[in-house]
Amino acid sequence: LSMIVDGETVERADRGAEAEVFLDKSPFYAESGGQVGDTGRIETDTGIARVIDTRHSIQGLHGHRVKVTKGHLATGQPVTGAVDSPRREAIRKSHTGTHVLHWALRDVLGEHAGQAGSLVEPGRIRFDFSHFAQVAAEELAQVEQEVNERLVANSSVRTMVTSKEEAEKMGAIAFFGDKYGEVVRVVQVGDFSTEFCGGTHTSTAGQVGPLLLTAESSIGSNLRRIEALTGMSAYDEIVAMRSVLDSTASLLRSPTGDVSARVEQLLDKLGGMERELSDWASRRRAETAAELAAAAVGIGDASLVVSASAGDGIELRQVALAVRDRLRGPSVVILGSSEAGKASLVGLLTSDLVEKGLSASELIAHAARELGGGGSSDPELAQAGGPNGARLQQALELAMREAEGALAAL
Repeated sequence: LSMIVDGETVERADRGAEAEVFLDKSPFYAESGGQVGDTGRIETDTGIARVIDTRHSIQGLHGHRVKVTKGHLATGQPVTGAVDSPRREAIRKSHTGTHVLHWALRDVLGEHAGQAGSLVEPGRIRFDFSHFAQVAAEELAQVEQEVNERLVANSSVRTMVTSKEEAEKMGAIAFFGDKYGEVVRVVQVGDFSTEFCGGTHTSTAGQVGPLLLTAESSIGSNLRRIEALTGMSAYDEIVAMRSVLDSTASLLRSPTGDVSARVEQLLDKLGGMERELSDWASRRRAETAAELAAAAVGIGDASLVVSASAGDGIELRQVALAVRDRLRGPSVVILGSSEAGKASLVGLLTSDLVEKGLSASELIAHAARELGGGGSSDPELAQAGGPNGARLQQALELAMREAEGALAAL
């Protein structure tokens, strides 16, 4: 009937053009009620166009978003429309699965768990519903089990067009403020689900295939969202998870059924090893701190320790604190380390030296620049670092001179 290209009505659309095409009638489902629009192909005697999406431009009129892939399309031409059948079938599975999921949520959580929005795509469902709390793992498991029990039971799926009054007498559920005319379409799944719906559906529940819940989250006050896979998408996900489980079992040299117990054993063993390593590291820090404290240099009534050590910035800070705790009276502790070519520095003063005007950040400032970096400005405990780990010894010598001069001037 008509075509629009770049917002303008045109009589012809040539190869490569993207257009919105309007037909007098259409086999394509237009996006509605959460179900995505159909894709497929439009052919005329002069050209072929790929249908990218179908939407309601205005009520009762489908707008087909197309890209012309061969020849040209012209208004007034007879058209053959071909829906992408495998995609449509996957969407049908998802939509029927949505109805069964909705029933199960209400059955498990209560009738307040009504639909508040949805997205129905090939092999995938996103379903929003009313609920006052996070759905517990046990509840999600029960929902998934009830859904799949109903699907395996393979109840028939029936659609009918009737009056709104008759539909309401049948107990059909309407959704989130949708407006319905006097004539409505109702979809029944077995004897347990009856809903107002204009979407596409399978003829039996079993055609949905497995339905696998993949996520549950909050999207607002008293609103939750569940995501799920259906049909072959769900099956492929299950196969992928089984493959990971089999691979894990192989790595653990354990039967698949014993993977959980084996992992628990390994975690317990790892926890014990981590505790042993932590104890060893603590003892090693204490020994290092004792050695460094014993080698402290006296300047006036203060003690000075400047040395290379091992570990990252956190470990350096722990050793520095341990050294300071072993020294008596005013003290300055400056430690540095180099790992993977990068250097770390820690400068630590006792509070009485800070009160006299000394600053740890100033004492290691030149050393930090020697390492190609900068540091914090805390006067009592300053940390710095840089990319020039090879210059660590020179940096420590600078820090030593800076500290000696500062202590001698007190």
